[in-house]
Amino acid sequence: GPFPRDKALPPGAGRSYPQAMAPKELRTADWEALVFAPLWVYTAVAGAEGPAETSQFRRLSEELDDAQARFAGIGTAGVAVETLRGNLDALWATYQVDGVAPNRGLKRARGVLRRVPEPQREVFVGWLLELAVRIGAARRTAGDAAISDHERRAIRDVASWLGAQPPEAAR
Repeated sequence: GPFPRDKALPPGAGRSYPQAMAPKELRTADWEALVFAPLWVYTAVAGAEGPAETSQFRRLSEELDDAQARFAGIGTAGVAVETLRGNLDALWATYQVDGVAPNRGLKRARGVLRRVPEPQREVFVGWLLELAVRIGAARRTAGDAAISDHERRAIRDVASWLGAQPPEAAR
């Protein structure tokens, strides 16, 4: 499957990502929480005004492409983003079957992130909040407000579930 079954980092990740967590500290369930975090963000924000639009899923995919380069070599966050981007279709199907609500999932991710070194945690959470804003904005056409009140509320919820301050765009 897409997640390491040895309840540790993928083989060689400790060498490739020197700041990654020690193998004994990250179980399969922890990996799932980090890898699914962007999907929970997507679900919370894209569903704030009804069914998600294709433009919003396309934005998720684009943001994952950008993040893969941004997080390259940044330990645990980099491995999580790389795992999701490299297996998006399969992981999306698994995510949908899993059925964990965004609030529960992001709170679980928050618990895992407490064990991730501070610089990585800060960068990853900041990116998740940027992702939330960009997914909300992807629904808009020219002339519309950047994000709706419903999306702003969803982004504030995402920030709360992650234990972070909401981004300026959601205040």
